Amino acid sequence: MTTDGTVCSAIMRRLSRLIGEDKQRKYIEGATKVSYDQRRLRVAASSTFAADLIARRFASAFEQAVREETGDEGAGVDIAVDPGAFDDQATEAATINERATQAAAANAVTTRPKGRQRRPGMRLRSLDDFLVGPSNSLAWNAAMAVATGRGGGGVSPLFVHGGCGLGKTHLLQGIIDRARRERPGVRVRYTTGEAFTNGFIASLRSGRIDEFRRAFRDIDVLCIDDVHFLARKGATQSEFLHTFDAIELSGARVVLASDEHPRQIRMMSEKLISRFMAGMVVAIDPPDDALRERIVAALFERRGLRVEAAAARLIADRFVESVRDLEGAVARVDAMHRLVEQSDAPSHGAHIGLPVGVIAVERALGVARRYVSKPVSVARIAQVVCDELRVDPSEMLGRSRHKRVVFARALTAHLSRVMTTLSYPEIARAMNRPNHSTIITACNRVVSQIERAERCDPSLINDPPHAGAAYPHTTPTVQEFVDRLRRQAGLPETA
Repeated sequence: MTTDGTVCSAIMRRLSRLIGEDKQRKYIEGATKVSYDQRRLRVAASSTFAADLIARRFASAFEQAVREETGDEGAGVDIAVDPGAFDDQATEAATINERATQAAAANAVTTRPKGRQRRPGMRLRSLDDFLVGPSNSLAWNAAMAVATGRGGGGVSPLFVHGGCGLGKTHLLQGIIDRARRERPGVRVRYTTGEAFTNGFIASLRSGRIDEFRRAFRDIDVLCIDDVHFLARKGATQSEFLHTFDAIELSGARVVLASDEHPRQIRMMSEKLISRFMAGMVVAIDPPDDALRERIVAALFERRGLRVEAAAARLIADRFVESVRDLEGAVARVDAMHRLVEQSDAPSHGAHIGLPVGVIAVERALGVARRYVSKPVSVARIAQVVCDELRVDPSEMLGRSRHKRVVFARALTAHLSRVMTTLSYPEIARAMNRPNHSTIITACNRVVSQIERAERCDPSLINDPPHAGAAYPHTTPTVQEFVDRLRRQAGLPETA
């Protein structure tokens, strides 16, 4: 690829004018390398973390800068992780005893001697600002044990799993941050499954596999995020297995994070799965109402803003699945609030500094309180169904073939399909099913019962208060029962 340095410099100067010099220095410089060729600006990021942040916050500004500077409306931007572009900076990510291989170091955070600066672009999160509630308290306590070394240093391995945006990365980076602060001299490393894979491949090609192994094995705490990335990569899995065993034998601690439970990661070595399962496997669930409101208030506080309780509740009610959704909503409200304050400043100076209110939220998010509708999760649907049928949720997620449990599974599968945007495989994973064919079969069975206007089996639904209170005269049809469940989940009846 040819690189036009003059064009790149001009684009970056224009970008600085668009986003401000402070943001460019903080987020762009040091964390990216840019090149321009064939109407495309390529932004090489030093890590997955940096690439995600830049794509989320600055992609549109990059595109505007490219098009304005080149005068080409068809010009575009590509943002990608490219550790190789930072070979000259690899020594900045050395461990306290050994230098990691260049590719691995570009995507990992390790301990370093006092006075050595962390590579620009990687800011570790802290366990101190991780808000704890019923959905994540077990994971947080386990992480604290590993980070502080108290109570024997916790169970190893610690495997944390949960959906995107629920705080897994925050926990792993927080472990590294707390361990450094409380245990001087401790050797720690945070990396991702992708960075481990890239580093392993690079070390093989460069003949530096011994350095790679030392970098990952001569440590006290290893945190690997997105470990599911190793799926389908046989050679990398084999290397990681040896690394895992070496660390465990040394008495060090291993913490892993994945979007899925170990047993649900497809194409992962059974040996690795058994290692993962040998320790503590902890789920992080979506935050409940109270925790979401606390998170919203904390997010505004970090931005130097106060928020009215009703406004925080409105955001919390609108975005229920992940913390990342809440962060995005708060960012939009923050931007709108500041713009309104700036426009009102000349004639309404007294309003400056007022807390964010409901009106600001409605303007920014395009919602009104009476129209706010909570997205429904599979977990919520399952809870409603289990409560209605008097079924223990653990039975429904397990292997029980009791008639009432099977009926509960079928209803949960059907409602998840029609009330969410999830695919059959995603619903299967949420319901702890081995494959999605069982979900398809269950959904088809319920649809068939509805189409034939079948009535529910009285023995399954006639426990008080259901039949006696809701259907006093006759056993309801499957359609009527489904509509009742939909209402309880907070959505309107089917047509």
